[in-house]
Amino acid sequence: MKANRVEKHIIYPKNPYYQMLDEYCFKSKNLYNFANYQIRQKFCKEGKYISYNQM
Repeated sequence: MKANRVEKHIIYPKNPYYQMLDEYCFKSKNLYNFANYQIRQKFCKEGKYISYNQM
């Protein structure tokens, strides 16, 4: 059995890097959702899968 390990960091709004990291997380989420949408659209219309490397 393979174990997954996760590390969690809590950054409070008082931290000087909070604003920057919050913005990066927001942009990362939007980029992932956009790529996921493109992959799904291509698959539904043409039955082809776009790999993450091609994306």
